[in-house]
Amino acid sequence: MKPQVLIIDADTFFSKSFSSYLRNKNIEVVTESDVLVGLKKLQSEFFNLCIIDLRNDKKGIKKICLIARNIPVFCLSSTTSKSMIIFSYKEGVHDYILKKTDFDIIYIKISLIISKTFFSFTEFNVFDFDQYNFNYSIHTLTYKQNNKIHLTPIESKILKLLLFFKNENLDSKFLQQCVWRKADYFTSKCLEVYINRLRKIFSDNTNVKILTMNRTGYMLEIVERF
Repeated sequence: MKPQVLIIDADTFFSKSFSSYLRNKNIEVVTESDVLVGLKKLQSEFFNLCIIDLRNDKKGIKKICLIARNIPVFCLSSTTSKSMIIFSYKEGVHDYILKKTDFDIIYIKISLIISKTFFSFTEFNVFDFDQYNFNYSIHTLTYKQNNKIHLTPIESKILKLLLFFKNENLDSKFLQQCVWRKADYFTSKCLEVYINRLRKIFSDNTNVKILTMNRTGYMLEIVERF
């Protein structure tokens, strides 16, 4: 399952180009040009984040924050009005981003907010796969119900992300942002070290592999037993 982002914006040119950028980063995007239709989707479907341009609509900002509840909201706008920015934050918007902001910077902000909500979801703390049971809360990986391996907190975070997005290419920079809140040369090397540690754990099992995907990311490949 990929991170789910809802973009509500009447500016179809911007939403198409930005959603295409996010999809290339392995993020699933739903776009809506109509605010009312977008709000209905927000109520009926699951999203990790909602990005909306309300074009100085203060009533709209109040409504979206009320409906979103526990879903983070980014206000993406062309206006630099100080009063509008302050009002948005007071109503509960997590971030106010100008449309002229570089896509890479917006992506970093999105990665950070998704990682914060992701690791707080307790319903995604226990995973059963192949002959393993992984408990993120206590950092343990149990094989065949009796061989228990204790993982470090960072190993657990990486494994949780890989399991949640199993059999999918998970962008390396996204992984780094989720685990270390930044992506640079140092964190990329750290990620390689922890990936290799996890690979050693699964080295004797041909059904579970961590693959490097064209040097852009990693994929946890799990082959179903029949």
